[in-house]
Amino acid sequence: MSKVETKRLILVFIVAVLLNYLWELAQAPLYVGLEDYNAGVLWHCFVASLGDGIMVLLIVAAGWFTLRQSDWFLGPGVRGYLVIITAGLVVAALVEWVAVHILKHLETMGIYREHVEVAGV
Repeated sequence: MSKVETKRLILVFIVAVLLNYLWELAQAPLYVGLEDYNAGVLWHCFVASLGDGIMVLLIVAAGWFTLRQSDWFLGPGVRGYLVIITAGLVVAALVEWVAVHILKHLETMGIYREHVEVAGV
C-alpha cells in the first residue's frame, strides 16, 4: 500500500468517525438513559462512531478487493454503489447478529427476550 493510499484510508476513517459521531449524538436522546449529554453519553457515542468508522473501512476494503482499484469510492459508478449497498448490508447484518446473539446486547440493555422473540429476531 502506497503512502497516498494510506493517507486516503486514514482520511476516510476520520471523516467517517466525525460524521457518525454527530449522528450518534443527534439520536442519543431518543434512547432511555442517554437523554442527557454527560461524559458517559459522549464516550458511548464516540465508541459507537469508532465502530462505524471501522465498518466504513470494511466497505472500502470490499470495494478495493472487488473492483481492484484503491480509490474506487472517489467515483464509484453503478458497480461501486452496488458494492457499497451489498457490503454495507452484509456488515450491518453481521454486526447486529453478533450484538444480539453473541454479546446479548439487547438483554444487557434491559430489553427482555420475549420482546425480541415477538419481533422474530
